[in-house]
Order: sequence, then C-alpha cells, then structure tokens
Amino acid sequence: MNNRFNWSVAGVGINVNQIIFDREFRATSLKLESGQNFLIDEVLEKMCIHLEKYYLMLKNNKYDQIKQSYFEKIFGVNTWMDFESHGELISRFVKGINDSGLLVLRDKNGLLMEVDVKEVKWIY
Repeated sequence: MNNRFNWSVAGVGINVNQIIFDREFRATSLKLESGQNFLIDEVLEKMCIHLEKYYLMLKNNKYDQIKQSYFEKIFGVNTWMDFESHGELISRFVKGINDSGLLVLRDKNGLLMEVDVKEVKWIY
C-alpha cells in the first residue's frame, strides 16, 4: 500500500533427501542434485540464516539490493528457453521479471511478452 509493505506471506518447500517423485512433476531434491544426504536440521538452520539476511535487508529498505539478487537467480535468465504456451511449443529469451512480477520473454524478432508464470510451462 502506497509503495510500502504492510504484510506478506511466503511459503518455501525444499525436497531434501527425497529421491522418488510423481512423474507428472518435474521435481528434484538436494540429494538428487548433489549425490549427498543432508541433515534436515542443518538445512533448516542455513535457510533461517538466509531468510534473516533478506528480512534485515527488507527492514533496512534495501529494495534494490534484494531485487538485484533476485534477478540474478531467475531460472533461465539471459538464455533461450523452450516453453509451452496455449498448447504450442515456443522458444523465447528470458529477460527477467518486471516490477509487477510478470515473466518477461523476448521472441526472435525482439517482440517482448509479459506473462504470468502460470500462463506458460517451462520445457527443460
């Protein structure tokens, strides 16, 4: 409200040591990505450290720093990715996220499209 946060709700789900997933979901886990088992308490502690870091940045009005960090970590940013959109396979360059939270994609002709991430399916 008025360019200020009044409240926010965030949910985080991390697959830690899980190795079997339903086929319809493209999911992974820390174990599948690294080949290692993890202690849940250690993962939780590290998550809390990082959440606190960003909470303190938010509390200290470091919005640009938070935004820059977020943009650097967007899946596929600054690369060409394949998507399914309205039943059609398309290839788009991932530009980033706009201030409204929409995914910004560019086609081969330079035309930009802004979509909600629920409007396209990432093919990877």
